[in-house]
Amino acid sequence: MSTTLDSVGDWGGQEELAARNFDRIIDAINTALDPALDPDLCNVLCKYAWNDWGSDKQLLTITDREIAEYVTQAIPTKK
Repeated sequence: MSTTLDSVGDWGGQEELAARNFDRIIDAINTALDPALDPDLCNVLCKYAWNDWGSDKQLLTITDREIAEYVTQAIPTKK
């Protein structure tokens, strides 16, 4: 999945950065959870990620550490 400038919406001239950073979140989800094993769960998590980050200005400054923390919290674990 690749976020495009059209799909990311209006970020006040920072659309390319927003798209690139959202792609980093999606890549981290796909790395942590192989989409081939559970494509439905990956799709749901990507949609949740957009709901969480799609209008959050922090998307423009998100760090690798914040992405890792988000993904760790977003992926359900078996207990």
